[in-house]
Amino acid sequence: MKIDLSELKNQPGGAAVFALTQEFPAGWLERDGCFLHSPVTLEAEVQSAGHSFSVGARVTAELRVVCDLCLAETVQPISFSFEDEWTPAEYAAGAEREQLETALFFAKDEVELDDRLREFFLLHLPMRFVCRPDCRGLCPSCGADLNAGECACRREETDPRLAALRGFLGESE
Repeated sequence: MKIDLSELKNQPGGAAVFALTQEFPAGWLERDGCFLHSPVTLEAEVQSAGHSFSVGARVTAELRVVCDLCLAETVQPISFSFEDEWTPAEYAAGAEREQLETALFFAKDEVELDDRLREFFLLHLPMRFVCRPDCRGLCPSCGADLNAGECACRREETDPRLAALRGFLGESE
């Protein structure tokens, strides 16, 4: 995904809005069990601030993921906002250390966003995916999907690590 800043480069204080949509290859996110299901949509407002550009953007897409509780495949929306600073590469030599670590430096008049978007996607992915809020997961004994119905396994109400305490309280098994 590229944004052409040639017109904004010569307009200090100028601003432009970009709306882009792009399909990415299946393994683009580089995370097991997580794939893009829809094109990525980016809406960005870019403001020229002298030798750099201040960016506010919103990204939306749909992900095809595997539920971490029941292993069912599901599609989940993802959307996030970010702010960024883009600086032409010719100003990198005079940049401060903090700017060197956080700003995106670009050559010519185009900003290539693929790597930056992947970075923001990975930062905004949840730690685990759940197909629905009330997902019951799989039976720990037989592996049956508890969302489809109960299994025939006998369930212990007491945690086996606490079984020794039954006798202490005078309860019988």
